[in-house]
Amino acid sequence: MDSLSRRDLLRWSGTVVLAATLLPTSSAWAGQHGMELEHPLRQPPPGILPGICPNCGMSIAHWGRTRYHAVIDGEALRLCSIHCLADLIRKHGSPAQQVEVALYITPTRMIPAEQATYVLGSRARGTMSQVSKIALERQEEAVAFAAGHGGTLASFAEALSAATAGLDQTYPAIEAARKKSGTIEDPGAGIRCPVCQMFPARYPKHRAQVNLSDTTIAHCCSTQCLVALRAEPKKHLQRPVTLRSAWVTVWPEGGWEYAGGMFFLVGSSIMGPMGPEAIPFRNKSDAVAAARSHGGRVLRYDELLPAEIMARQ
Repeated sequence: MDSLSRRDLLRWSGTVVLAATLLPTSSAWAGQHGMELEHPLRQPPPGILPGICPNCGMSIAHWGRTRYHAVIDGEALRLCSIHCLADLIRKHGSPAQQVEVALYITPTRMIPAEQATYVLGSRARGTMSQVSKIALERQEEAVAFAAGHGGTLASFAEALSAATAGLDQTYPAIEAARKKSGTIEDPGAGIRCPVCQMFPARYPKHRAQVNLSDTTIAHCCSTQCLVALRAEPKKHLQRPVTLRSAWVTVWPEGGWEYAGGMFFLVGSSIMGPMGPEAIPFRNKSDAVAAARSHGGRVLRYDELLPAEIMARQ
């Protein structure tokens, strides 16, 4: 297996986009495996369990060719990609254990990631990354894939290092791609928060948003209002819709991020436009440090309740 230099790792960390359709494969390769490789999978096979990636909110089944199972910080997780694996390792400040990866060619199968041979930088586009890092079971299979589709062989450790090296570049690029697809949007000046009727555009450090089942977006001025909306959606939206993915503004640097992957400081002295706030941090260590300085405690998004936000520690 070829060894990767630091220059290779930085080059392959790449510029991230959300589009991940595999470029056309050679007829010989497709014939050998009896299928045209499709990524994402429009109709995932029964062997891939449905679910939502806890880091980015994407469908694990549809991105099944690049999915992972891992234990991070004592929690068993199912993830859509090596990007999200690297991101959560850094967010938690804890290494991943018991890591398994789906085989790109036969995605219903998973093997220990350390046993896989990776191809980095092939013409196959990766999930959450323009520069793919795909796993194959055997080295000779990876050699054949790289010969037909480009890329260089790597170990799991090298692939994870490449994904980690590019994390800081990915955040603005992913946000731009989400805005382009309509998944998220900045609130217009005349948009009102459904909970407090204030204007979220006036509070760029605290605003939040949530996708609704009728394909619209509800914009909130703060995480306090976001959690109140989640607790009583019918009261505030006054129509029968379901709340889907929620997005918050990262503290303190800004930018939109999936709420499920964040660490929230509640009960602190840091106030938002409505007073007490759930302050969203990307990294657990930053949230814990803020709790030492400003009081409060750290919770995950699914633990947030209106009473938790309003209670001062």
